[in-house]
Amino acid sequence: MSDFAEVVADAGYVEEISAIVDETLERAELNQELWAFPEVLRVKGQILLARKLPDRDLAEEYFVRSLDRARAQGAPAWELRTAINIALLKAGAGPDGERTRAAAGRLCPFYGRAGYC
Repeated sequence: MSDFAEVVADAGYVEEISAIVDETLERAELNQELWAFPEVLRVKGQILLARKLPDRDLAEEYFVRSLDRARAQGAPAWELRTAINIALLKAGAGPDGERTRAAAGRLCPFYGRAGYC
């Protein structure tokens, strides 16, 4: 669903796919079907950034929730995907040096596992 949602949003149907993602989040929480919840939260953040008037703060809140849930589930792949989104979001805000440090700081835990940080 996440890849489909991102493609649909990129095609310009942001509001339509946003409603579907919102329903998916509600259904997952209601039915306690949380195995893919971190990914759906990440996609919701992406959709918030794809709007004509992006909501960077709310997108970051969804990314942080996604990251927290991925960590709690022990899902490093979803954790990494979300960390990349947070790094990209941070790279687009603030002075250049600050952006680079903020983005690198978000990814360092993953690169550190591989011996790069």
